[in-house]
Amino acid sequence: MSRRTQVTIPEPYQDVRSLQTSVMALKELVEELAGQRGTHEDKAVTFRELRIANINQWQSPGFVNGWTDYGSPYTPCGVCKLVSGLVIMRGLTKDGTATHICTLPVGYRPGVTMLYIAATNPNVACRIDVSPAGVVSHTGGSNAWISLCNVCFLAEN
Repeated sequence: MSRRTQVTIPEPYQDVRSLQTSVMALKELVEELAGQRGTHEDKAVTFRELRIANINQWQSPGFVNGWTDYGSPYTPCGVCKLVSGLVIMRGLTKDGTATHICTLPVGYRPGVTMLYIAATNPNVACRIDVSPAGVVSHTGGSNAWISLCNVCFLAEN
């Protein structure tokens, strides 16, 4: 009996819930495929075995031009790359002196320039650009604070 299953993973993720929904769909697919392998012991698949993500391995985004973490009570800025190649940014940044916020490390960069909408001071939207060179910059908003939480893409560089 042959059955095709397709999992659609939206990109970029709108929020953590859409990422979680996609991961759960992928886990269900893998569990189903594992059930076709043979013995009962082969059927159990865990997130650790899938190596989908180690979200605890956040690293600094490489701030430049005076940009820094906003601080408590907000999440510190960081960038994480999942085994799948998905790069996720988080946190609230402030106090920059130029539009160039940070430079992502090699291996954490998109193949083309990606554009995102971000929340910024005074509670308005601004544009975040991520270039193939890893340059993360903003257009609009202010340096009082900018959220990096909607930035999510597949690494190609």
